[in-house]
Amino acid sequence: LAQMEPDVRICMACGSCTAVCTAGKFEPTSLREAIEAIKNANPDKALQMLESCQLCGKCSMVCPRGINTRHLILSITKIYSEK
Repeated sequence: LAQMEPDVRICMACGSCTAVCTAGKFEPTSLREAIEAIKNANPDKALQMLESCQLCGKCSMVCPRGINTRHLILSITKIYSEK
């Protein structure tokens, strides 16, 4: 994932993305937890955390590191759903 999306390395897990997530108010959706699940070798949990994401882009707007979260979410989904 880090080769395809180097931004995943600069995420500081602040939770800003989760705090503004519209889908997260109704479903367990968290990019921060998905990244943590991948680091802990649990890609199935990561995919589950992102399946209700609507790709609205709110998380990109509040990310203090300027991570293109939409692209990161799409990459996670692409990489780990193929396995």
